[in-house]
Amino acid sequence: MGDRRFYLYQRKNGVFYAEFLDLQTGQRVLYRSTGTKIREDALITVGKWLEGGLPSANGRKRRIKEVADLKTAMSFIKSGVFGEGEAMEMALALKGRGLISLGVTPAGIGNKPLVDFLYEFWNYEKSPYLRDRRAHGKYITKRSCIEAARIIKGDWQPYFKEKTISNLTRNDLREFGIFLRERLTGKTVNNRLNVGTSPLRWAFREKLIPENPAEGLGGFSGGEKTRDILSPEEVEKLKDPRLWENKKAFAAFRLASTSALRSGEVRALRREDIGEGVLHVRHGYNTDDGIKSCKNGKERSVYLLPEVRGLLMDLLEGNPLTDNPDKQFVFFSDHDPGKPCGNLIFVKYLRKAIDAAGIDLGTRRVDFHSLRHFVAKELADATGDLRIVGRITGHLDPRMAERYANHTSDAEMAALGEQAAKILSFNGRKGA
Repeated sequence: MGDRRFYLYQRKNGVFYAEFLDLQTGQRVLYRSTGTKIREDALITVGKWLEGGLPSANGRKRRIKEVADLKTAMSFIKSGVFGEGEAMEMALALKGRGLISLGVTPAGIGNKPLVDFLYEFWNYEKSPYLRDRRAHGKYITKRSCIEAARIIKGDWQPYFKEKTISNLTRNDLREFGIFLRERLTGKTVNNRLNVGTSPLRWAFREKLIPENPAEGLGGFSGGEKTRDILSPEEVEKLKDPRLWENKKAFAAFRLASTSALRSGEVRALRREDIGEGVLHVRHGYNTDDGIKSCKNGKERSVYLLPEVRGLLMDLLEGNPLTDNPDKQFVFFSDHDPGKPCGNLIFVKYLRKAIDAAGIDLGTRRVDFHSLRHFVAKELADATGDLRIVGRITGHLDPRMAERYANHTSDAEMAALGEQAAKILSFNGRKGA
């Protein structure tokens, strides 16, 4: 291209204008009034601009190329090509310069009340986030969504009311956490904050908001209530069936105290899950979701003591739905045999058996899930081998699970279970 940098032309009002060119393309990139009707004075003014830059509203002089680039950028913004994604990137850049606060777009979610956004995010059926997770095999239960909605209603809505996402600051969230911590344990506060901070992180990743106001917020610690466990001697006492008023609860106790199953996993057991010396843990159950995958999404096999297997088979004999394998629950409901029983009977009759055995819990917090912790502790103390604990409970680190547990056969689990059976049988223990 040529080396001509500008043209000078006179408009109808007599004022001379300078039209600047891109030296690479020869295209016009900028034009500016010289403010004079005298050609020689106009040339002097343009010469000063080329050497020292164009004056701006803030008094700072800018090189002609900078002004031209800005004009080009503004033309792009005004075009139909410029979309929300580009708007968010620009908002972030301006935010980084301290020139604007949290930016929003009319079509985005920034102007939406925070509480409305949270309710929509945790809507099990309609949430784009939850639908995407389910499509990729990452399961979130209806119960979790119901609990999230309860927390939004009880904590987030009274505190934030109609506050919009665009007006939400990191300090707002920090003060909210402190407000909750004054009456709740650290772990509980973190769980309740997560109901709101998780949606904000997702919105930022999806470029629905230009920044995440929850980024960098620390969690709360301290004050967490721990779940206590029974001693081996106390579990041994509870093995007496005469202490139990309900045989389903007794069978569930014996199963959980030897195989570390969760309450939902116990309720979901069907005839097809019972092998010879091995129990296949394939599902969980709750009243909101019904039958669902295990908590970590992976099936596992656990050792099944012969006497416990006998208890399970005895319960199955009472299920009238013998022609429907999908409905043959071991722990079936007396009111509707096609569904599992309620989980409250496990806790109710466990407490009654503890009282009948004369066990003084003192200040200990013991429930049905404590039996799972009991098994994990006994195996860990006796073997020092987390592989064994992980295979039984499913609590193993994912990387270790991948290495050690994925190819465990029934025969291997039965052999492993013989070792577990010796550890979890207390008849021969001194003082038992």
